[in-house]
Amino acid sequence: MNDFAKVTLLGLSFTVLLFLGVVFETEKQHREETYEREMKISELEFQLQEATWQIELNNKEREAE
Repeated sequence: MNDFAKVTLLGLSFTVLLFLGVVFETEKQHREETYEREMKISELEFQLQEATWQIELNNKEREAE
C-alpha cells in the first residue's frame, strides 16, 4: 500500500470516528434534556396534585361549616 493510500485511509478513519463522536454526543445531550424535561413534568404533576388535594380539603371544610 503506498503512502497516499495510507494517508487517505487514515483520513477517512478519522472522519468516521469524528462523525460517530458527534452523533453519540448529540444523542447523549438529547437523553439528558429529555430526562430533565421529564423530571420537571413530574414535579409539576406533583404540585398540581397537591393543589387539587388542598382545594378538595378547603371545599370539605367549607361544607362542614
